[in-house]
This record gives sequence, structure tokens and C-alpha cells, in this order.
Amino acid sequence: MALKELFGLAASHNVEHVVLGIPHRGRLNFLVNVLDYEFRYLCRKISGKTDTPHDLRNLVDDVTSHVSHSTVKTYG
Repeated sequence: MALKELFGLAASHNVEHVVLGIPHRGRLNFLVNVLDYEFRYLCRKISGKTDTPHDLRNLVDDVTSHVSHSTVKTYG
């Protein structure tokens, strides 16, 4: 995938952090294939179940298609 190559190249130039905002088209694919978001969790979320702690649900889990994920990757 082009983004994995880009991330590897950035790491070789001492880039330590990357923050991305992905539009709806391709976002789910990116979550699963680049950020290693587990597909079973994605299916659970899309089916209407939540992965948000109960006390935060009313604040951050407004739309079931809003899925975010953070991960640490090491390149090189």
C-alpha cells in the first residue's frame, strides 16, 4: 500500500508522528489494513454495538459510522 511506503520513507527521515484525517471513502479500509483495527470490532461497531465505555457513550459515540483508532507503528 502506498501509505505504508510513505510512512516508511518518513520514518527514514526521522519523522516520529503522523496524524491523518480520512474522509468516509476508504476510511474503513485504512483502519483495518493500515492501522490494524480488528475487523471483528469494526463489524461490531457498524452493527450498532459500541466499543465506548458506558460513562462516555453520550459524549463521543454519536454516530455508529464514526470509528477512530490510534496505534503505534515502527518502521525500519
